[in-house]
Amino acid sequence: MLKNLEAINLNLDTEKLVGYAVLGFGLALLGFTFFAAYGAFTDPTILERFSALAPDAGPAEFLAYLIPLGILWIMGGIGGKIVSYGISLARTPQVRQ
Repeated sequence: MLKNLEAINLNLDTEKLVGYAVLGFGLALLGFTFFAAYGAFTDPTILERFSALAPDAGPAEFLAYLIPLGILWIMGGIGGKIVSYGISLARTPQVRQ
């Protein structure tokens, strides 16, 4: 009986540890996303490199500037989902049997 309780406690501690690891990864991804966005908005030449995707395309050249913004939007959304999943793992209530 005591071994079962120790296994349950170890399992809960492992779940919290995984939750904190997922939370840390999500925060790192969000930090990188905000750092990349800050760099893109403070140095617009970064965005000009994406114009090679649509050279001399007229109105489609505007899409070349939307591509990195869309990528940053997706990275931020995924990072937010990972952070919320890490928080939910870390805050799981401990069930005692």
